[in-house]
Amino acid sequence: MNASEDAIQPSAQPPVTSGSGLLIVLILVPIAMLLIGMFVLPQMYQFWCKVSGTQQRPNNADVAAAPSEHTGRRIKVYFEATVCDSLPVRFWADKTSEEIEVGVDNRNLYHFHNLSDHVVRFRPVHYVSPLVASTQFGMKVCFCFNDQVMQPGETKEYPVVFAFAPSLDERVKTVSICYTLFQKVDGEADAELTKRIETVVGEKGAVVSPRKPPAPEPDPESPATPASPATPAPTSEDKAP
Repeated sequence: MNASEDAIQPSAQPPVTSGSGLLIVLILVPIAMLLIGMFVLPQMYQFWCKVSGTQQRPNNADVAAAPSEHTGRRIKVYFEATVCDSLPVRFWADKTSEEIEVGVDNRNLYHFHNLSDHVVRFRPVHYVSPLVASTQFGMKVCFCFNDQVMQPGETKEYPVVFAFAPSLDERVKTVSICYTLFQKVDGEADAELTKRIETVVGEKGAVVSPRKPPAPEPDPESPATPASPATPAPTSEDKAP
């Protein structure tokens, strides 16, 4: 190789260090994850709700008010009971699944046990899947219409009465009725609780309870009002001569 050839040889480039590339990756990955969490996952959840047929605001008032109508058609219903916010309540249903008749009233019994030594307050939320079943679902009696309060160690039982309309899509063979309990935090505004539930559930406007304001709690420190003594009947001595 002569001197002229040596002059045109390119100089060796210094190797690119892996440290700069790793730094870029460490910066871009959290940003990408943040964008996915903010924009992609909610849309994926909405798509999943449509595909799986999940709806979180079921209660067809017309179905709930309609009289029973025997159809002879039977479907399998699964009952789910979950607790959020580390709520210290054991929550379960008498029947986890049952084959029911479409068109007539059906029942289940739910149990609650406060495992703590303090008062707990919670809001029940229910949803039904698939979507075509939720639109034909009527809840006639349910603890999910009100916020609930339980004293330390207290146990409660609540019946649930529901029905599916005779017009329920013939393709529906199984249905899930799901209940979730959300803790009510002292000092938390109702709007804040609703927003928190919507965040967990993943669909805005999903809260269906309470339908009615909760009953006022009795004050344990206020003494009970004694009953007025009965007025004795007048005797012959009390009568005027």
